[in-house]
Amino acid sequence: GRGDERLAVSLTEGLPGLDAAGQAAEWLGDRRAVLGRFAEARSWYETAVGCAANDSDRQRLAEKQARVLGGVDASYPSHGGQAQATGAACLCADLDGGVAPEGPPGRITPLFEVPGDRMVRPEYLPERDFDWPVRQLGTAAAEDWLIIHNQRDVACYHSQDGALLWEQRLGGDENMRSVPLARMRPVVRGETVFCRRCTSRGVEVAALSLLDGQVLWNVLPLDSAVSDPWFVGKDLFVLAADRLGAGQVGVVLAALDPERGTVLKRDGLFRLRQVWSDDLNFLVRAGAGAFFAQGEGVVFRADYTGSVRWLRELPWIAPSDRSWWQARPWYIPLATPPLAADGRVYVHQPGSWTVEALSAETGEPIWSRTDGRLISILAAWNGRLWLQAEDGLLVLREEDGRWERLYPLMDVLAVGFLPRAGQVWCVTSREVPGQQDQRQWRFLWLDASDGRIVHEMGVPAEGKDWQFFGPVVAASDGIVFMTASRSLPAVRRCYRMEIPPNGLSPTSPDSWQSSRAIQ
Repeated sequence: GRGDERLAVSLTEGLPGLDAAGQAAEWLGDRRAVLGRFAEARSWYETAVGCAANDSDRQRLAEKQARVLGGVDASYPSHGGQAQATGAACLCADLDGGVAPEGPPGRITPLFEVPGDRMVRPEYLPERDFDWPVRQLGTAAAEDWLIIHNQRDVACYHSQDGALLWEQRLGGDENMRSVPLARMRPVVRGETVFCRRCTSRGVEVAALSLLDGQVLWNVLPLDSAVSDPWFVGKDLFVLAADRLGAGQVGVVLAALDPERGTVLKRDGLFRLRQVWSDDLNFLVRAGAGAFFAQGEGVVFRADYTGSVRWLRELPWIAPSDRSWWQARPWYIPLATPPLAADGRVYVHQPGSWTVEALSAETGEPIWSRTDGRLISILAAWNGRLWLQAEDGLLVLREEDGRWERLYPLMDVLAVGFLPRAGQVWCVTSREVPGQQDQRQWRFLWLDASDGRIVHEMGVPAEGKDWQFFGPVVAASDGIVFMTASRSLPAVRRCYRMEIPPNGLSPTSPDSWQSSRAIQ
């Protein structure tokens, strides 16, 4: 009765699953809905549904969720809506009811455990119940070697038996820092591993020997490296930040010598003002003659001479408070690199709940679609744009962004795309029928052309508390994946799953990166 939001939030946190927590969550959802903050309202209504004591309350809350979703985008049908009973009905039955033919179970082998004591948690995120570590773990595969990078330390394991081959630790524990929720992916080139590392001076670029992990060189391209390094032929590039004072930051394209780490040239691209975060991070989609990059509310195209072809601001809203309980809807979506296909660029970033299609040549907008459930962009394939939403997979028409199909999936742990096979994959968690104390990880592969389920496998889960999944990496004849518990998300256990003979073999290590943080 006091109208105290902090008290209501504490009730939902301190009395999970009880009626009082459900009432508090519903009240918080009502307040967000009145303010027009529909994504937050849906999140609180979802919490209230989990606390509902009977079917009538669940139905009433579900109707509130549907009305909120209508406020965000009326063309995106809700679960059970009339529009869902058309072309998607048969596939919905396959996904929810397990009608699709299921192959033999995969055999999993424990490999190793990644300790979490060297990972730096952003102070505004909770220690448990949110999988922040998966967004700060970068991976790369090279033959039978698996590289794992936590923004500071790099370790190399054998993907067949889990043996630790080497580990390169960054010193200076007293100055441990991180770029929050940024996955720094290593790049393996010949017998060298290139990566970013967070140091007390800033984010540097380093080259390590793939054979023994020795540092070959390390360099600060300017104040900080703000993208992962990438190669174009034999040339190595990285985006760097030049802090100019008075709240301004210059974004610079730096070319590096791969052999010695020398900065060969720097080309200023543009300036940012009033940057929300002190730690910039750009995601790059590189091509032979030009590249696209996205971050800090902008997307741009530039060539390797430092000429910016176009730059466009992306509409987004910063949370009033960065703390987890106040800004939770901002942390669920994922920052994804621009997706270039068929003369268009598709972009999305946290804080906007919008996917936009832009002209790759001019950057002019073609269409945009807004929905409070949007998490990430997966793939553009055969005239369809695949997206991950909070309640499944969404398919839009590339031509005009119109809604085409929704594939409802619950408890999604990880998703991704295999470009060479033209398949979308996902991992979900479900209870073993008749054994409520046991869970199963369910792997699904779908044809990106028509949504047909190509293959399905079930793997026994570590335990009911082990609901965090990823990253996922392809090995030579199987899948290597990590999982963690909700109580200790920074400690990851790594497993190898062998694909049965009639199963699907992985095709590209890069395409197996986990794209959700539960995830």
